[in-house]
Amino acid sequence: GKNSEEKSSLVGVDRDFISVDRLEQVLNKVQGQKVVILDACNSGGFIGQPEAMSDKDLVEYNEDYNRGVIEAFSSRVGYLSGSQYKVIASAHADQFAYEIRYPSGWGGELTREYTLATGYGGEYLADLNLDGDISVREIYSYLQRRMSYSDVQAYPANSDFIIASK
Repeated sequence: GKNSEEKSSLVGVDRDFISVDRLEQVLNKVQGQKVVILDACNSGGFIGQPEAMSDKDLVEYNEDYNRGVIEAFSSRVGYLSGSQYKVIASAHADQFAYEIRYPSGWGGELTREYTLATGYGGEYLADLNLDGDISVREIYSYLQRRMSYSDVQAYPANSDFIIASK
């Protein structure tokens, strides 16, 4: 989304926002690798994953919506390449992310599937190779099969970085 200063921002359900500049300031204080999980509409745009747009539309969209986010997360070097960030996004740049009514209440599809996959119910469902660890590659593969309403994205999708462990 856009805030009043026309910068890319994450906007909460309370309509409050955090600019990517502020997000970068906060995250850069954390040493080491950072895992960012974005359960939000258009969140794939944060990692350059639009898929369904034409090349012309993509150029315009990325220049407008993503410039600030891409710069913040990439440390000014391309689309997150070589950075300390691992990002999981709930949808392509041009997709909605959905809240779904579950028996236990409402919740974001990505948030629910991610928590179940990483041990919330007692099982590490995304541990596809059964080694006791869940990598970005494994969670991405698992979520691709489980999510019904939008197309999960990951960067880097083939990363063996461990995000959960028994």
